[in-house]
Amino acid sequence: MGGAFDYKAIGQAVDEVIIMTYEEHRAGSEPGSVASVPWVTSVLNYAIANIPLQKIYRGISIYGYDWPEQGAGRVIGYPQAIELARRHGAPWQWDATQHSTYFRYETMGGRYGRHTVYFEESRSLKDKLDLALLKSIRGVALWEMNLSYPSFWDVLQTYVKHPSRKK
Repeated sequence: MGGAFDYKAIGQAVDEVIIMTYEEHRAGSEPGSVASVPWVTSVLNYAIANIPLQKIYRGISIYGYDWPEQGAGRVIGYPQAIELARRHGAPWQWDATQHSTYFRYETMGGRYGRHTVYFEESRSLKDKLDLALLKSIRGVALWEMNLSYPSFWDVLQTYVKHPSRKK
């Protein structure tokens, strides 16, 4: 792993840094988790090898994407995802490799074809917060707060109150 940023130099120059651990899958990519646990683990391992733990915050997304069979995906929040799944009778599925929730649906009459939706919900968020605890980094930072949902706050409160967070 490597990239456009010199993590060692950044780690020496800053008091704190937020590592963007999302957009693994995005509008122009194939369907998948915005931040799968295996991918995030490798990003964090690289960051930890180059930046002191006490300086690292992990950026967490609370959105997903709705990918049509043809074309680019569009950002979707939890409320929109559950409404789409309900409207199309699409059951939620769990991707155990990526630690993410997804479903597939087909538009009425097939006018717009098949879609695959990956999105963040309480179970996937918990797994991603657990990873932050496991790695003992300083904390998390959130992206796209306007896409949050009520149970998101419950899961986040559990993380904030976790005994290992009392440093």
